Amino acid sequence: MASCSPQRSNFGTQLQRRDAASLRGVTCLHVALYKYEESRSLDMVKFLLAHGANISLKAAVMPSAHKISIIRHGHGGSVANPLETKKVVFDQKTPLLVALELKSALYLKGWEYRHWDEMLRILADATIEHHAKSPELKGERLPYIVIQKNWGNVFASGKHETIEVWAEDKSITVLKLLLTGASKILKLNIENPDVQYSNRLDIKEASFNITKAMMKFLYTGKVEAEFLEHRGLDLLSAAHKYGIKSLMWVCEDSIRATPDNWIKLLSTAMECNSDMLALKCAQSIKEVMDERHEKHTSLKKSYSNMHNVPNQLFTSFP
Repeated sequence: MASCSPQRSNFGTQLQRRDAASLRGVTCLHVALYKYEESRSLDMVKFLLAHGANISLKAAVMPSAHKISIIRHGHGGSVANPLETKKVVFDQKTPLLVALELKSALYLKGWEYRHWDEMLRILADATIEHHAKSPELKGERLPYIVIQKNWGNVFASGKHETIEVWAEDKSITVLKLLLTGASKILKLNIENPDVQYSNRLDIKEASFNITKAMMKFLYTGKVEAEFLEHRGLDLLSAAHKYGIKSLMWVCEDSIRATPDNWIKLLSTAMECNSDMLALKCAQSIKEVMDERHEKHTSLKKSYSNMHNVPNQLFTSFP
């Protein structure tokens, strides 16, 4: 990948809307990110976090989306036609996700991007501290107990009515009580007069394969490991939309965070309000950034020692 290190004055950040209301709905941390590419100073972010800024707050959704890009006037660009990265949308994103996308935009453009590593390390550390206190993560996560309880309710009721669950013009026959016991959202959908009359439940927000995996989970309490590996995030999104908390737990526990999926993982965490996923992603980011920081420090030390040796030799002569 081509990389260049132009003067900082050649860089800038630019919001799509420049009026006084352009920053309405964003947090102070989002504004600090907006300024970082020019200042290259972490002081403001550190100050805000030290004084209680909430790392988990997302920028509000605005009628016209907040968009930020990094521009450069020199080295191929001009004042009239500056070079520019793709625009990154702020709306409904935490500072950590915005920072990841800005760094990715620089990388894709072939510009210097390593200065964002320390920013990611600081934001990831704050995210870990925030989500480690989450009541959701401190509670018991026992999906199989929920499944057993639902089967117990089926047995106790003596009712075994079924309903046709449809997705992508394909259907599965499912016990109604397993669906109504799985989530309040499914219960409300099934109690809809139109659904009761047709005995048909349409799943419009998920593919047939995802729907089938959801229904199988309600019967068995299990999801195939290979399916989770390839479709875990899609299954998590569907489980969130239909309020199947026990399935969300299984997906969250199985998903692994890697540099290749950080942005998608954190985006899904925001969409599904998943503290577990956000925590996993932040831990992975911090681990990688810590490792890079240690290597950089070690290289600087080695380079410094290499320079000190000849200097000492030369100064030893009269």
